[in-house]
Amino acid sequence: MGSLSVYPNPARTTVNVKIDAPNLAGQTAATELVMHDSQGRIVLRQPATSISGEDATLDVSNLPTGMYIVHWVKDNVWLDSERVVVE
Repeated sequence: MGSLSVYPNPARTTVNVKIDAPNLAGQTAATELVMHDSQGRIVLRQPATSISGEDATLDVSNLPTGMYIVHWVKDNVWLDSERVVVE
């Protein structure tokens, strides 16, 4: 289906998210990025503005230091996940 990469890792202010899914290019409806903390709480949710194109940017400057998981979600299905450390 595709893959998700998150950088820089560790991050301080922003996290760039790249989605590589050639067979979904141009489809953004019902596609979003969801970030959970280590206790499973959703701390950030935003639409994925682009698939197989520009990187999405997540503002993590207000999050406490710790480990988080960024999920790529389409039509309520988790397609891929990546861990990120916020310093």
